[in-house]
Amino acid sequence: MTPAAEPVDEPVIGPLHARFAAAAAAGATGIAAGAAVQLLAALHLLVLPPEPGTDDRSEQVSVTVHGITVTIRRRADGLFVHVDPDAVDAGHGPLWLEVGNGGENEYAV
Repeated sequence: MTPAAEPVDEPVIGPLHARFAAAAAAGATGIAAGAAVQLLAALHLLVLPPEPGTDDRSEQVSVTVHGITVTIRRRADGLFVHVDPDAVDAGHGPLWLEVGNGGENEYAV
């Protein structure tokens, strides 16, 4: 991991998750539900049904954070993970990706 060269972005997901967890723990279902809606909106959660005529075995679930969309679905031959960096701001630099502690790999975005 390289040290940050720029100031850290203002946290969004963490505070929403903390608010949801605290409200749920306190039994405040209305507040927890509102916080959950905000959290899911911040994650840009998208769930699509399996595509007809494909080997999809599950829903396709996508989340978008910092301009990166990660889509996961189960197929007949295993799990498929797609990383789409199309919405990454050019000023954020390259995409670094690590799978299963196998070392970081750099991808231009």
